[in-house]
Amino acid sequence: MKAGDEVANIDIRYRDNRGHSISGTVSGPLQERIHVVLTRASNGILETITEITTTKGFAFESLVDGEYLVTARAGIMSGGSGLIIGVPASPSRRVTVRGADITGVEIVLEPLASIAGRVLIEPLQDAAKKAECKANSRAGLREVVISPRQNRQKPEDQAPGFFSEYRDTTANDKGEFALELLRAGVHRIDLQLPTENLFIKSITLPAPKPDGKPIDAARNGIALKSGDKVKGLIATITEGAAGLRGRVVTSEENKPPPAKMRVHLVPAEPEAVDNVLRYFEADVAADGNFALANIAPGKYRLVAREFSEQELTEADHKPLAWDAGARTSLKFEGEESKKTIELSQCQRVTDFVVSYTPLIKPSKPVRKAN
Repeated sequence: MKAGDEVANIDIRYRDNRGHSISGTVSGPLQERIHVVLTRASNGILETITEITTTKGFAFESLVDGEYLVTARAGIMSGGSGLIIGVPASPSRRVTVRGADITGVEIVLEPLASIAGRVLIEPLQDAAKKAECKANSRAGLREVVISPRQNRQKPEDQAPGFFSEYRDTTANDKGEFALELLRAGVHRIDLQLPTENLFIKSITLPAPKPDGKPIDAARNGIALKSGDKVKGLIATITEGAAGLRGRVVTSEENKPPPAKMRVHLVPAEPEAVDNVLRYFEADVAADGNFALANIAPGKYRLVAREFSEQELTEADHKPLAWDAGARTSLKFEGEESKKTIELSQCQRVTDFVVSYTPLIKPSKPVRKAN
């Protein structure tokens, strides 16, 4: 609708049904004001918010049957972001309403964690390569978007996070940034790069000992406990990224694959097998085309995979290379495929063809007549 529009014939039907309620208590580091939030478990849509000021109890009334998430946070609602950074919050509790009121829901507040660090952009040193890549615009530190992604395990964690709209951030002119409002668990740092000329070289934390090596935060993620304040993360980005575009075809008549697929670039160098930042993946479109960008120069093997049933229904897809076992599986598949490609700095390959043989699903056994 636009301003001034008029809409007629809107019918409202009244249902003689009072609905049901969800009630419970909040405990933990209680503050002057606590907001308890009710969302739909299936899609994260906000149902309602109630505020607790003098009591620990809360209640939501007139609810239809369904799956809900109950979350609490402390602090005073204000303008701007609408919250105070550093306030405690609770994990989400999944509640099922089926024809009756739900009572005794216990919500526990806990301090949130944070990660602070810097983003560095390394320029190309090779003068010849600089000339070759001159068509690519140079990006600034403020244009890099930094996001934390949590390894989610529980069903309630698959719903959109209550603080997800506040988590993404950018660096200042010095490259400094801070990620706030992080729950306990293992988090990965995701960098959205502003141009195809950049690739992520490393994401590290300071060495635990003065003479030790920096910790590879990209490989295993960052394990956070409630209230942790991690400092010293360094995300190094380098100019001179490569790009790869191509097409997946079946062995018969070069047609697009019939199933949903994803292509993976797997590092071919043995020393890079456990370097998570050397793995890349992209979905294959219905016409068989795919595109991979921001690739670190090097030798790769290409693996084409059909989607599993779990991946088709997974709301929050995470890169396959985050799992050590999956990296090993990709390595073996890459060696068997023998589809190897070497990408140099700033190279753009646009016509790479991958021949794929679709998986043959076993047919159901035929029942014999008695």
